[in-house]
Amino acid sequence: MGFDIDFYRLNRETLKERFQKLEESDECLSFANYIEQVNIAEKRTYFKTDADLIIQKIKEDSLLLKSYELDDLLDYIYETAVGKGFSSYETDDERFVSLSKQFGFELIHEISRGCASVFALNMGDSDVLKGYEFWDKGNRHSVNLKKDEFLNKLDYIILLHAKLQLLDAESEADKNEFSAIIDTLENNELLKKVVENDLESALRDEKQKDNSWSIFYNVNELKSKFGKIDDDVAIFYY
Repeated sequence: MGFDIDFYRLNRETLKERFQKLEESDECLSFANYIEQVNIAEKRTYFKTDADLIIQKIKEDSLLLKSYELDDLLDYIYETAVGKGFSSYETDDERFVSLSKQFGFELIHEISRGCASVFALNMGDSDVLKGYEFWDKGNRHSVNLKKDEFLNKLDYIILLHAKLQLLDAESEADKNEFSAIIDTLENNELLKKVVENDLESALRDEKQKDNSWSIFYNVNELKSKFGKIDDDVAIFYY
C-alpha cells in the first residue's frame, strides 16, 4: 500500500481573508454543509469536525488547526474545484491548484511511496526538539507549523541521515561533505544531543538505512525550497 506526503506552503493571511469573504457569502453555508456530510459519511462517532470551530481558528490563530481539520479543509477545496466523487487527489489538476492558492495553500514538494513512511517517522521523532508537552499543552498538531519550526525538524533529519551517510561514504569528497554538514548542525547543542540519542536505533533499523539516501535528498530539497519563502507549512499524509 502506498504512502505519500505533501508539503504545502500556507499563507495564513490569505486563508484568513478568504474565510472572511466566505462568511459574507453563501459559500459559508456550503462549507458547513460539506463538513456535516463528511461527518455523516465517515460515521464519526468519537469526534466530529466542527465547521464553526475551523472558521474561528482561521480567524483567530490558524496554528491551532488540527491535522484532521486541515485534511477536511483541503478536501473541501478539492471537491469545490474538481467535483464530488474523487477517489484520490490529482495535485496537479489546474482547477485545484488555482483554488487552493486562493485559500493560501500551494504544494511545494511531494514524497510519494519509497522513503515516505520512514520520512514520516523521522518527522514525528523530531517533535522532541520542542518537547512533546509543547504540542500537547499548546493544543497544536505538528503538521501545522511555523516556518522556523519546520526548518528545525528538517535539520534533525538532515543531521541524522548525514551521520548515516558518512558511515557508508567511500570517497573523500563525500566524507568531507557529510562531515561539514554534521559540524555545522552540531553547533546546536540540543539538536546534537537529540540526534545522538536516536542514532543507535537508526543504525539497527534496516528500513531506515536502506532509505537513508532518498531521505537525505528529499530533506535537502525541502530545506532549499522552503528556505526561499516566507510562508508557514502544512503537511498532509495519505
